[in-house]
Amino acid sequence: MLSKIAWNDIESYKVACAQLLIEYDEHIKDHVRKAYLNGDPSDLGSHCSHRPGENMSTNAAESRGKEHQKGQTSALSSEADPDEESKNPVHMWAGFAIDANRHMPLDDPLKDFAVNAPRDKFVESALNELRKVSRYSPPKIESSSSRKVQQYNNLTSTFLYSIVTVGGVEKPHEVVLGNNQIDSFTIYFPTASRTLTSLSLMMRDDIALYDQAPAGMGSRFKIEETKDVQKLIKHLSTLRPKEAQALCRRLAEKRRANTSELQPHENVTMFLLRRAMRKIDPKWAEPPPPRKKPPSKKGKKGKVEPVEVNADFAQLTQEKLARDKEAGEVEVVSTATAARPARPKRGAFDAEEIPIDGDDGVLESAMSEGLKFDEGLKSDASDTIDRETLRDRIRLKRELGDWVETQFCLGSKDERMQITCNCEDYSVWGYCDHCIYIEVLHRGKFDFVSKGNEQWQENRKKALHNIKTQCGHVRSSQ
Repeated sequence: MLSKIAWNDIESYKVACAQLLIEYDEHIKDHVRKAYLNGDPSDLGSHCSHRPGENMSTNAAESRGKEHQKGQTSALSSEADPDEESKNPVHMWAGFAIDANRHMPLDDPLKDFAVNAPRDKFVESALNELRKVSRYSPPKIESSSSRKVQQYNNLTSTFLYSIVTVGGVEKPHEVVLGNNQIDSFTIYFPTASRTLTSLSLMMRDDIALYDQAPAGMGSRFKIEETKDVQKLIKHLSTLRPKEAQALCRRLAEKRRANTSELQPHENVTMFLLRRAMRKIDPKWAEPPPPRKKPPSKKGKKGKVEPVEVNADFAQLTQEKLARDKEAGEVEVVSTATAARPARPKRGAFDAEEIPIDGDDGVLESAMSEGLKFDEGLKSDASDTIDRETLRDRIRLKRELGDWVETQFCLGSKDERMQITCNCEDYSVWGYCDHCIYIEVLHRGKFDFVSKGNEQWQENRKKALHNIKTQCGHVRSSQ
C-alpha cells in the first residue's frame, strides 16, 4: 500500500512512513528502517520515486545487468588472477553500460526514451464511459396528482459527484467544463469505495432518525443493506433528489478534508486507504459466488444431528437485559437456586452471573460518563465530518484511495497543454481514462477517435449537457 502512493504526493509518503514506524516500531528491524523506511521513496521503489510513465525498477536493471555480468566474467576468466581481489563490481558496471547502450543508444539517447503515451490502452474504456453519459436520459417527473409511480435513475456517480475547483475554490461544472477561457482547473472524481462508504453511512444515519418515530413511520433503507455492495449500487442509482444532495454534501466535506496530514482518528492503514491510489478490479461489481453449505453430520441411524449453538457473552448479556426490561425490575434469584446453579448443556457457553443495577451493574456503567468510542473515536457533536472507522469502510477488491485528482493546465505559447492525474494508470503509463475525459469534454479533442458513423461532436454536446444539468441538481442546495 505504501508503494501505491501517487507520483506527485511525496508528503503523504513521508507521513505514512513516519506513522508506520510509530505504530510498528518494535516489529521493524533496523536495517529495514534505514534502507527502506527512511522517507526516501527511491529506496522503496514506489510510484512517487519517479516521473509518470518512467520505469524505475531496480530489480529489472539488476537482472539485466547480471546477465551481461556473466558474459563479462566468462570473457575475462582467462585473465583472472586468483591472488588479486574480486573484479565483480567492475564486471557489474560493464554489464550496466552494455545494457544502457542497448536500451538507450548513445548516438541517439532520446530515441527510445521520449515516446508517446500509450493512448490505445485507455481510449476504448474511456469512450465507452462517455457514451453512457451522452446517452443518459433522466426519468420523466410525474406530477403529484398522477397515479404513476415516480421512477429514479441517476447519472453515473463518477461524474455526478465529481467536484471542480479553480484556484482551490469549488466552481459549478457549467462554468468550467467546455469554457476555453479557463486556463487551469482541477476535477476530483470520487472512487467507488469512497462513494459507497459515504452512502452506507448516510443510510445508517437515516435509519437512526426513525428509531424513536411513531408506529408506521420508518426509513426506506434496511440496516443489512449498508454492508451489501449489490444493494448499495442499486440504491446509488435510485437515490431521491434530496438524498442525492445529502450524499453530495457528505462527499464534498470529505474532499475538503482529504489532505496529506494524518487525521486525529486515523492509523496508518486508514491513512493509506485514503491517500494511496490503486485501480479497482474490473470485476468488482459482480455478485459473490453462492456459499456452499457445510456437510451435515449423521448419527448412527443416519439421522442428522442438530447443531448446537453456543451463545457468546454479549448475546447472553443482551438477552438478560431484555428480560429485566420487560419485567420492570431485576429478577430475584432464590438462595436455593444460587446454591445449586444449573449446569450448562454440553458444549454451551457457561456465562457468569452479571448484576444489572447497583454500583457495579451494567446499567450504571452504560449510563456513566467517559465511555470510550470504538477505535479512538471521540464524541464531538461539533464535527461536521463523520468520523469513520475501519469497519465503516466499504473496501472493494484492489481499490485504494478516495479521490482521483485530474489537473488541466493550458500553458503559455512556449508551453504545451498539460493534463496530469494521480491515479495508478497515470503513475505507471503517463496516461489514463481521466485524461481522455478532459480532452474530449473540455477541449473537444477527437484526433484519437477512429472514424466511423459516430458523431463525437454531438456525443460531446449531449455529455456536457447531462453532466452540467445533473451536477447542478445535486448541488442546488449548497
